[in-house]
Amino acid sequence: ISLQSKRDGELLWGRIQGTKYERQASNWVQSKMIEFGFTDVKKDRVPARRPLWRLDDLELTVTGAPGFSAGQTYRFNNALTAYQSATTPREGSEAELVYVGEGTAAELRGRDLAGKMVLLRSRGLPGALFHSARTAFSRIATGTYGEPAGVIMWSDVPNATQVAARVGSVGGGENIGLALPWTSINNDDGYYLRKLLDRASADQPVTVRLNVQGA
Repeated sequence: ISLQSKRDGELLWGRIQGTKYERQASNWVQSKMIEFGFTDVKKDRVPARRPLWRLDDLELTVTGAPGFSAGQTYRFNNALTAYQSATTPREGSEAELVYVGEGTAAELRGRDLAGKMVLLRSRGLPGALFHSARTAFSRIATGTYGEPAGVIMWSDVPNATQVAARVGSVGGGENIGLALPWTSINNDDGYYLRKLLDRASADQPVTVRLNVQGA
């Protein structure tokens, strides 16, 4: 069922809550329990706690970097915005990329992020949805350091192709993602961006284009 949703072209694919694929999975489980001989089988409808996010279009592309030839680009195929995000203009937002580490107050002090694309390192914490970038994103979204063009969350989860990360302080703030366009990338892709940044200079910055569309 999950793979069928991918074949159907869903960017956020799988047995996602509120979709027909979740209902198909629920129906399959119910039918199997009845097949196994259970007689008291019923399904309860549970309302969603928050608006459901549907990702319609996503692009993350390096448009310029030291060593790139004129017109050379590099597109990330595994970027994912799995939860609510602000959207970019239809043509996307292109800006200079800056690295802020884990986005602690000390790392952000004195930084001017206005109009920049921010690379934010995400350190995993106990639990699948807990990581350091959740609170750091909230810190950046206040605008204290200027309003970025977008945020790229670099997950430290090893060997993961895609990471369905989320933003907003743990225990609340589900809508904080609507403050800025954002996406998450895997560990290897993050190291690639960091290596490009290590070679960057004022005359030759790393520039990226982020396009997030959804509702």
